[in-house]
Amino acid sequence: MNARSARKHILIAESELSRSRLIEDCALIFADIQKIGVRAERFKSFASSAALIVTGIAAFQRGVRKPKEETGKSSWAGTALKGAGLVSSVWLALQAPRRDR
Repeated sequence: MNARSARKHILIAESELSRSRLIEDCALIFADIQKIGVRAERFKSFASSAALIVTGIAAFQRGVRKPKEETGKSSWAGTALKGAGLVSSVWLALQAPRRDR
């Protein structure tokens, strides 16, 4: 085997090693992207729960008041229901693109 032929075989072997490393790196990147997706789903769930809790706390902080007819303001229960409705609307809007996949 002459020097050219030996160099050619070495370059081919090096190319195969580089190709296999690239495939491994792509697999790692894909796995990391999937992990990020899972974390985003968890965050969406947490954010939805947190929004509902904050709405409830805000309603309770205002306390129980007189009916709307007397004060011109809605009750804490009405506020909580409106907040829950808003949270559910946002939640459904965020879930809609995922259903289309």
